[in-house]
Amino acid sequence: MKKTNYVKFLPMLSFLLLSISAWAQEIAVKGKVMESDGSLLYGVNVTVKGTNRGTVSNDKGEYSITVAKGTTLTFSYVGFKPKDVVVSSNTLDVRLEAGDNLMNEVVVTAFGMAREKKALAYSVTQVDGSKFQESRTANLGNALTGKIAGVVVSPPATGAAGSSRVIIRGGSSLGGNDQPLYVVNGVPIESGNFGQAGMWGGNDAGDGLSMINPDDIENISVLKGNTAAALYGARAANGVIMITTKTGTARKGIGVSYNNNFTVDQVIDQTDFQYVYGPGVAGRKFTSQNEAFDQATSIWGTKYDGSNTVQFDGQQRPYAYTGETLNDFYRRGNTLNNSLAFSGGNETGTYRLAFSDLRNSDIMPNANFTRQTANLNVNSKLKKLTVMLSAQYTMQKALNRPRLSDSPGNANFSVMAKPPTTSFDVIRGATDKFGALPDGTELRYQANPFSTNPYWATYQFYRSDVSNRLVANTSLRYDFTDWLYVMGRVGTDFSIRDEARTEPYGTAYKPLGDYTELFQSVRQDNYELFIGGQKGVGKFMFDYMVG
Repeated sequence: MKKTNYVKFLPMLSFLLLSISAWAQEIAVKGKVMESDGSLLYGVNVTVKGTNRGTVSNDKGEYSITVAKGTTLTFSYVGFKPKDVVVSSNTLDVRLEAGDNLMNEVVVTAFGMAREKKALAYSVTQVDGSKFQESRTANLGNALTGKIAGVVVSPPATGAAGSSRVIIRGGSSLGGNDQPLYVVNGVPIESGNFGQAGMWGGNDAGDGLSMINPDDIENISVLKGNTAAALYGARAANGVIMITTKTGTARKGIGVSYNNNFTVDQVIDQTDFQYVYGPGVAGRKFTSQNEAFDQATSIWGTKYDGSNTVQFDGQQRPYAYTGETLNDFYRRGNTLNNSLAFSGGNETGTYRLAFSDLRNSDIMPNANFTRQTANLNVNSKLKKLTVMLSAQYTMQKALNRPRLSDSPGNANFSVMAKPPTTSFDVIRGATDKFGALPDGTELRYQANPFSTNPYWATYQFYRSDVSNRLVANTSLRYDFTDWLYVMGRVGTDFSIRDEARTEPYGTAYKPLGDYTELFQSVRQDNYELFIGGQKGVGKFMFDYMVG
């Protein structure tokens, strides 16, 4: 693996695949997998017996695979007896009988190889991609919540564009990185945080997982523990999460798929503050404008009595709780995701080209996130040679990610600490510049300059980051025999990021303001070459690989 911070494109192999005639022995086989009563089964492993080749049935129980006539396909699924079926035609519907075959489950392991679960010395869990389309999130890491035993997801309260913390089998480091390695179509990707809040505050700058569209996922395999991830080296010390994207299927014409998803977010206010005693100190309310300013957040006054009392700006208002909640500041968030995919192929090759567009308005006012993704998968088999190409290009932009940690610029902190006798309308101000005085500087309603007016923090602070990212790989596999092959793969993960942020002129804790802009480029290249195979000898099956 090589990382650089300079812009340099990786020359990728380009293949022009011309087929004058189809290979007569191979046909595109498709069908449905069902229970004995006709109920459809999704996530069923369909493998070519004695090889690593295979596919998985989708949420409609449908599968598709290109094999030669006379080939034996093995259908296996947890809780059902495995079934071997000889291919004799293009359509092959299969019914599975219930049975206890947990140990015969076939899963995808390192380098995308299918293995029987009982043959593994470590734990592997595989989840079908349809599960991630049911509960969509802008960040794939958050979508793993509750789906895999031993995997704990801690999504921070940093909005739709925020990062996620995924831990497999508990934390392994007190101060360092203990998150797993992510592998997309065989390419390890950079998934760490691009930046996070420190002791004095700041922003969560997101992570690499937000680039993935759930509609493009075929399945996800989780390799747990050091043994499972050994083939990926030290980077995989905390486990591996392998993401496989969808490919096309052999069919007549072009298949078109369109998905539309709309979600709404609402703050659930679980605060339980007391509203019997109001602002002040020593059991009495303030009696002057200066006291109101200095004691605004000290809730040690007398009981609310509704009498007019001077406040921070010299105006008389009732000494009473305004009745406002968090939802009087936060807005209702929403996310709209549209995906369009084209797929097809024939006996010698398949393709899938997909586009997606995500637009999010966060619950934090004046914050949003957009993402556009293009995904291409091409597979071709010319007799003994198999060529695979996958590429994903993502462009995303986040505007005004919420500030975190310490109070400077942190609207969340200010909203929680707002004086209960002062309404949001008052601290928003009377000008078109929210949170500002008539002279354009921050409207302060309490004495602490580091507790920023929430409207000033959300509408006058500025933060923007724009990312362009390409994850691509090309692989060649040549089968010398049915028990020996050689495979080479080259992959790249290349991203460019432009981040700009402003603390405006007139901010209480930084009167002159400041401006910062950061350009970052990261490139990671991976090259793989290995020889392997699978061969049965009597009742024994041997798997071998060297690379």
